[in-house]
Amino acid sequence: MQVLCWPPTAYNLITTVWKCSTITSDIKLRLYSPIVVPTGIYASKTWKTTNKINKMIDVFHRRCLRSIWGISWCDHITNDEVTARTGQAALHDTVATRRRRFVGHILRLPTTRPANLAIIWRPEGGRRRVGRPKRTWQERKIWTHGVLIGLMREILPTTVPDGDNSSPNVLIRTAGTKSK
Repeated sequence: MQVLCWPPTAYNLITTVWKCSTITSDIKLRLYSPIVVPTGIYASKTWKTTNKINKMIDVFHRRCLRSIWGISWCDHITNDEVTARTGQAALHDTVATRRRRFVGHILRLPTTRPANLAIIWRPEGGRRRVGRPKRTWQERKIWTHGVLIGLMREILPTTVPDGDNSSPNVLIRTAGTKSK
């Protein structure tokens, strides 16, 4: 899985700024926060949250901060000290905040909206069955049409003339069977 494929590109595009000694670290951080960080956590609201992804995000963030401040691994400075010096929070905390805000927006939508339905929907029995579905989507669609046609036969009067287009027989032919 490639969660962080674009942020290194965004970071590397302005390497001349990071390496410039005449620009202060504060200005570099002010450029890093609105350019690289949003690129790094773009669409993070929809990511699956795992410890591995959180760690990848934070490693990228700390690597960028160390590069901006000119901190090498030889300097033996801990990650906590790097975040304290820069005043930046862990990036996975920012992602978690954005995810909570996003879910709050969805839950405030009307219950008829597809996004809200997707959040509150639970499969029957709590889980999907293991393995391949017994029928394809198209087969299930045809079966559903068959049930609808059966219901229409019960509802419609049985004394419909044969030449009338509203006959249940005509409906059966249009629901997927070939007419001759």
